[in-house]
Amino acid sequence: MRSPAPSAPSPVCVRARTGRRSRLCQASAAHIYHQRFETPLYPIPAAGRRRRGPVAGSCASVTLPRVDARRHSSGNHRDAEDSPAAPLFILGLHRSGTTLLYEMLAASGCFNIVTARHVIHFDRLQNGRADRDASRRELAAWFEREGLTTREVDVVRLGPDTPEEYGFVLDRMGAGVRITARHFHRFRRMCEVLQRDHGTDRPLLLKNPWDFGNGLLIRRLMPDAKIVYIHRNPFHVLASALRLSVKAAGRPHPYLAALSDTYAALTESGFPWRVVQRVAREDSVLLARLVIGQSAAMARAYLRSIRHVDHGPCFELRYEDLCDRPEETITAILSYLDVSAQRSVDYAGMIHRGVPRVPPVIMRHRQRIVRAFFRYGERVGYDLPRLASELEETGTLR
Repeated sequence: MRSPAPSAPSPVCVRARTGRRSRLCQASAAHIYHQRFETPLYPIPAAGRRRRGPVAGSCASVTLPRVDARRHSSGNHRDAEDSPAAPLFILGLHRSGTTLLYEMLAASGCFNIVTARHVIHFDRLQNGRADRDASRRELAAWFEREGLTTREVDVVRLGPDTPEEYGFVLDRMGAGVRITARHFHRFRRMCEVLQRDHGTDRPLLLKNPWDFGNGLLIRRLMPDAKIVYIHRNPFHVLASALRLSVKAAGRPHPYLAALSDTYAALTESGFPWRVVQRVAREDSVLLARLVIGQSAAMARAYLRSIRHVDHGPCFELRYEDLCDRPEETITAILSYLDVSAQRSVDYAGMIHRGVPRVPPVIMRHRQRIVRAFFRYGERVGYDLPRLASELEETGTLR
């Protein structure tokens, strides 16, 4: 659809010249999982002092109310840069249900959101050269020519209005895929462009799994921002993330290439791309350990962030509870966000929930997953030792 912009030599290329084969494979697999050259592994910033023992606020019985709104004191934000209209955030691990929640909240008619059109045509939008209707028609025709109807790893339909992560937009602006203090002015610029394109005064609702462990910084930069966290059974998250990585590496995916210049450049990089394809197999122990390690690092960053006194207001829910009681859950979230639904929506009809298949390589790493996610599971209500035993006995999870 367009030629990817030239980029600096990637860590993959540097490592290829050193001849360190294992590190080359590790870096390449990480690139396909995160679609990033610059940060093959997540750099998780410290958020408050790390403490031993149970996370503050967790229950001894490891049970979490099915719809749980937690409020924390705001603390001192004298150094925070004021934002004229703080957006609302949906944060969760990759493959935790952020897209489903985003679609359901957007269907209420209360919010402006980021779509595939905003990501792919952001340069035009920023320069004031994009007509909304013409841009949508152009992209719709491209999706039809490419034969793209769903994301293939799930039932999310593809089109100009498919909900997307703002991390892709930030990356196009040279700010990386997550919010930082250094590039906060670019984030604010992005919000201004998005609101101008929507042409309404509805609040801007954003989602970005890359910022799952970044809530504390978001609250310090935007004290009035509201955050909705969504959690999902870590075994299902990891199984889905592994399948996505394998799918993305199987052959160049035109939709991912349209969203990310970095991914597009990787698919055209020759040897690094062949290494990625060699590593990114569903039975790859290396890829499984990368996916587990990266997701666990983000979960730990979330724990450090959420228990800090300066984190501020947040709302937390579990994907499983959203699927079981969608009307009740969405109503509670809208109440927390101080908005009222603008249209009647059959939220239950938006859910297509199957029984995820857990790949054998994930099953073989059951105990590693229990150890890596134990504190996270304890905090948000997943009894991981019991789930691991169930997985061992039945081979599946509900």
